[in-house]
Amino acid sequence: MNIQEIELASRFAWPALEEQELPYGVLRYSSGYSKRANSLNLLPGIQAEPAEGQKHVMTVRLPAVTGNITNRGSGNSKEYSLPNWLQTYHRLSGLSGRERKIHRQMLGKLPAEHCLLAVEDESGQPLCCGFTVVVGRAAGLYNIVTHADARGRGYGTQLASKLLTWAADNEATYAYLQVEAGNFPAIKLYRKLGFRTFYSYWYRTREFSGSGTQESRR
Repeated sequence: MNIQEIELASRFAWPALEEQELPYGVLRYSSGYSKRANSLNLLPGIQAEPAEGQKHVMTVRLPAVTGNITNRGSGNSKEYSLPNWLQTYHRLSGLSGRERKIHRQMLGKLPAEHCLLAVEDESGQPLCCGFTVVVGRAAGLYNIVTHADARGRGYGTQLASKLLTWAADNEATYAYLQVEAGNFPAIKLYRKLGFRTFYSYWYRTREFSGSGTQESRR
């Protein structure tokens, strides 16, 4: 497990619509949806000053010990087809129509080894969803979202546990995820599952206006 390996796995697990390899990094573009898929990912050894908007990459060795976790939801975990999962995620996340189109195109490029999962209530209504992608030894967890009315009831824990189990069963030896440094509820959940911060990264953006350009760090 190392940073370069995780970044390479993430590149394939969260595919951009277009990419260009440069001497100092990989330029990725996806019509503005998702910072990671619309950024220059620098190669190891290229120096850049930290900026605001810090994100953590958290990792855990697999198989993760999830059997003794408390506050686990009692919903029904179910694998979805890509069209059904996208419909569920778009409803739970509230993506706009334009964002939905781009997101659909991106996930249409997922590698073969992936699991699209949702947790349903007794009536079959999805309460939360997410997916994992295995690239080499690494399993990335992505797009984990829970319905506002179902938060704090253990469904996110149930979903993440099932995704980790699936990843271990499909020969991943560790899992990783990316989380905003200020998203304390999510970090608390992931720590409960055994995740620990492995490294952090930042984004730099340049905003354009009619009177010129102004750099924005976020």
